[in-house]
Amino acid sequence: MSYNKCTQVDKQTWLSKALTNLETCRTGFIELGVSDNLLPLMSNNVSKLISHTLSLNKVTYKPPSFKDGFPSWVKVTDRKLLQAPSPASRANIAVVKDGSGNFKTIKEAVTAASKR
Repeated sequence: MSYNKCTQVDKQTWLSKALTNLETCRTGFIELGVSDNLLPLMSNNVSKLISHTLSLNKVTYKPPSFKDGFPSWVKVTDRKLLQAPSPASRANIAVVKDGSGNFKTIKEAVTAASKR
């Protein structure tokens, strides 16, 4: 039998999601006008329990390690791909507010591109 390992970060994420979902439900109940009976229960119990659990389940931040300018989790093959020159990445136009580019606004550039 295999078990998935649950990290502190996973727990923190799930608890944060639960608190967010609770807020979403609370907002929905208020908007639907059915908050009179359910809202006090949600406000007093569940929200406090989740918040307390979040505060007890502290996760120590560990800055990511880098190798060759990329996070260590990026594979070598992906690094090479990201570093390779691409003709598609060269700019054909420039949008510059002061008029020194091809267009002054993004709207002008998009309009011109749609006419191509």
